[in-house]
Amino acid sequence: MLEPAQIRRRGAQDFEGYYDHVCAAQRSAPVRAVQASLSRGMLEFNPDHISLADWTPILSALAINKHLQHVLSFFQVIKLSGKETYSIDVF
Repeated sequence: MLEPAQIRRRGAQDFEGYYDHVCAAQRSAPVRAVQASLSRGMLEFNPDHISLADWTPILSALAINKHLQHVLSFFQVIKLSGKETYSIDVF
C-alpha cells in the first residue's frame, strides 16, 4: 500500500489516479463527465451536472495536479431566443 505522501506525489502527474483515490476515500464514484476528456490531457466539464458532494474530489485533485494543461468549464443558458453555450477557460 502506498503512503499518503507517495499518493500525492503521483497525483501531481496523474489527475485521474488521484481523483479516483479521493473519490474512493470519500466512498463516492468518480463523475464520468470529468473523466471523459482526461485522455486528451485536459479537463472539460459542465459544472451544472456536478453535485456539491462531487466537487471535493475534483478540487482536491486539481489543487495538487501539475500535469493538466487545460481546464475548461462550460455551461448553457436557455433564453427565449434559444439555447446559448458559454465557456470559462480556467487555465
